[in-house]
Amino acid sequence: RFSMESEARYMRRKVKAGKIEADPDECALLVHYEVEATVLGELGEPMLAEREQKTQKIKLKTLGADSNIARLAEEIVEKCKLIPETKIGQVELLIRELQQRELRGDRRGGKEKKKKGDKRGESKGEGESKGEEAETPTLDKLESYVEAMYDGTEAATQATSMLLQLSRSPENLETLISNETLVGLLARLLKEEAKRSMDLSINILYIVYAFSSFSQFHPSLA
Repeated sequence: RFSMESEARYMRRKVKAGKIEADPDECALLVHYEVEATVLGELGEPMLAEREQKTQKIKLKTLGADSNIARLAEEIVEKCKLIPETKIGQVELLIRELQQRELRGDRRGGKEKKKKGDKRGESKGEGESKGEEAETPTLDKLESYVEAMYDGTEAATQATSMLLQLSRSPENLETLISNETLVGLLARLLKEEAKRSMDLSINILYIVYAFSSFSQFHPSLA
């Protein structure tokens, strides 16, 4: 069985707010932020850390000539926890910028950009027909993922990436954790390959974290 207690006690998640700007193509604000997830060991020491840049889009569907900009800025800051109150002035200025752009009908997006997007879509379609489409994980392929985990670090990393995506859906967890071969492999790979591949280690630890979120699975992790 997987020794959850000895490998990773819990996770720490930090969110750091970043730049706020007007969306160049839509009537919306873009709030950039960074998420840092750290896996802590049983003594509270950091084992692995992963940073990811993210963006939240706030669409302003009712923005018009008569909109109360100051009130709208207040509502956005109240609802979006990523924007501190000290930024309300900046939010108001950005909303005014969007308002003026909407009234002028001046957006960077348009037919030309749409055509370029269509071309990109066509190119992607051609790539997909050649087998370049990203694989969608499915429980039907669970055994093939398990088999791939025996084929070296790179194959195991790809396989655990598929399993991680599956583990994000609660309805898949019981099937995954009831596969004793899979659970044993995860424990072995984390112990033997952790120093060779951080990506593999992160995949496994996040899978275990998904399991640990539900108390009924704790006995299988003990």
